[in-house]
This record gives sequence, structure tokens and C-alpha cells, in this order.
Amino acid sequence: MKKSLLAAMIAAVVAAPAANASVTIYGKIHASIDMIDYSHSRDTIDDIDAWYVVSRASRIGFKGTEDLGNGMSLIWKAETGYDITDGDAWGGGRNAYIGLAGDWGTFLYGNHDTPLKISTGKLDLFGDQLGDYNWSAGPEGALLGPGFHDVRAENAIAYISPNMNGLTFAAAIVPGEGLDYDVHGGGPDYTGPHTQNGLADSYSVAAMYSNNGLHLSAGYENLMAGTYYDTLFSKISPSLSSLELILREHDDDMQVWRVGAGYTMNAFTVNFVYENQQFDDVGIWRRNYSVINPRSEYEADAWQVSAAYDFGNNRIKLAYGENDADVVTESGPISGKSQHWTLGLDHKLSKRTMAYAQYAHAESDADYEADGRDYSMDEETSGFSIGLVHSF
Repeated sequence: MKKSLLAAMIAAVVAAPAANASVTIYGKIHASIDMIDYSHSRDTIDDIDAWYVVSRASRIGFKGTEDLGNGMSLIWKAETGYDITDGDAWGGGRNAYIGLAGDWGTFLYGNHDTPLKISTGKLDLFGDQLGDYNWSAGPEGALLGPGFHDVRAENAIAYISPNMNGLTFAAAIVPGEGLDYDVHGGGPDYTGPHTQNGLADSYSVAAMYSNNGLHLSAGYENLMAGTYYDTLFSKISPSLSSLELILREHDDDMQVWRVGAGYTMNAFTVNFVYENQQFDDVGIWRRNYSVINPRSEYEADAWQVSAAYDFGNNRIKLAYGENDADVVTESGPISGKSQHWTLGLDHKLSKRTMAYAQYAHAESDADYEADGRDYSMDEETSGFSIGLVHSF
């Protein structure tokens, strides 16, 4: 009797907060079994021919709202990723924010996708899968995807307008929070430390229109130097990944603009995305940190066209894309071009569970001049993936 009474008291305490708040627990478990075959023209790099078990953006989240009256609500979300394949139970990096919403739109701040990323999210038919149009979907060293680069910005302050007959606007600013970095790493062209302490050191804007199966979007993003893209240069431009270049430092922002279009009619869907990326002043180094040129200009154009056909509980889908990049340096030009295609089949096992299989292929050729000589390198990747996705 005492045990039953104690259990009832505990249940009442746990249930009381839930009764006074609207909280939703949700998530997704997504993992695939992949076979990757990767070859490279450089003798110093090992080829890859291996099987992988990959957790693909598996996540768990909590979200809720509270009615504040007068048509206004408080909104919040706390979402985290986790890897179900290697024992890492929790990981950050997903959307987490607090904000206000009303007839005037939504205001939020925290960790959130930029408007540029949001603008074409629905146009990626292979999102979070091996054929994702973000190259990072493949294992390290594997060239897959045309190289669109979506950013989930830390410290973002964002506004999303209400839907106005299918038209939506979004804008976000990101303060640098006093970030200090040394341009060009103290080399011969060292220009001193730079501090980013403004309210809008990075910003992103987008406009989206969706109506009667048609989706159109346009976005622009200016990302502060020293963040987001201070990483392996090959992860910025898959067409140049065979050269093993590093974006060491840059004292100018990275500018990205993107347009997208998609149309669904009955069982058919066709999508197109184009993106231009540009650095006006960037230090490019080799992976062994030898200098190629501390002040270079980089520009890349990436595009992808994709299509899908639905029949019964199935969807067959295909995507093809290219990435064309050029770097202008004092010692000579660097250029590269890559092509990518993916074929896949999705099968819905239920409303919340899907199985899929897909095959992806990518190849690139890169050329550069150094010491009066011309050099050329290439790489090629093929991948087969089967996966299960369950949403809850």
C-alpha cells in the first residue's frame, strides 16, 4: 500500500510540470551500411576500399511553446545529435534556441540554420544520405556531392516573416563575440590581429516562395573571416580536394549566393540549385603548411539538378551536379572541376519508417602551376549505401 502511494506521488510530481507546458519530444534514428571505393593519383595517399556503418544525423530533441496572450507565444527548442554506431551517445551542433512568435513572424536566437541553408533544404532529395548535396556527407577523403555548403550558425539572431500567400523572408545576423585571429598566421604578409566584435559580423538573408507545387528561392550569405571556413580547403571545394590545400587564414569574408527552383506535379519532382562562393583575400597553404600563396582570390560555381518519381510506397530519384573552382595567385593559377551523380530508391515501410538504397559516383580533375611547371591530379569515388530511417 505504501509503495503504491509513493509511486502515485512520484507520478504526480513528474506529471505536474508537463501539464502546465506544451513540450514535444521528437527525434530521428538514421544509419546506413556503406561501401566506399576511393582512388587518388598521388602515391602518398592510400586508396580506400572499405565498408562503413554510418550514423547519419541521428538526433533527439525537445521543443515547446507557451501562450503569452495577445497573439504572442514563447517558443523554444533543444536538439542534439547522437551517433548510434560508435557509442557516442550525445553530440551538439543542432538547432537550439529561444524566441517569440506571433502574427508578425518569428524572432529567435541561439544555434540555428542560416536562411541560406533553409532556402533550398527541401530541394536536396538525398539530404543526410550518401548523396547529400553537401560534400561532407561522405567519409573523409571521399569525394561525394557537388559542394554546397550549408551553415548552422552559432550565436545567431534570426527573424522569419509570416507566410504571405506563399512568400516568406528570413534574415539572420551573427556577432563575432570578440573573436581574435591573426591574418596569414604571422607570415611575410602578416597584417596583424583582427577582432570581430560587431553585432552583425556575419549575416544571411533569403526569400522563398512556395505555392501549388512550385518552390523558388534566393539567398545571400556573408560569413566572417576566421570562422566556419577555416578548415581543410578541400572541404570547401571538392573539385580541388586532390591538391590537399588548406585555407589557413583569410582577412576577408566569404560571400555566398544561391538560387533554387523546384516543381512537383503529381508523381514527378524536378529541382535545381546553383551556388557561387567567393573569397577575395585568402591564404592557401599545402597540407604540410608550405606556402602556395598567402594572398589569393578564390571563386567556385556549384550546381545540381535532381528529379524524383513516386509510385506506391516507393520513390526513385536521381541527381547530377558539378563544381568548378578557380584560384588566382601570384605564382600561378589553380583550377579544378568535378562531376557527381547519385541514383537511389526509397521505400516507405510505414508513415515513420523508410528503407533506401543508393549508388553515388564522383570524380575530379585539378590543375596548377608551380616553379614554371604544370601539374595535374585527379581522384575518383564510388559509393553504395543502404539505410534505415525512423522518425518519432
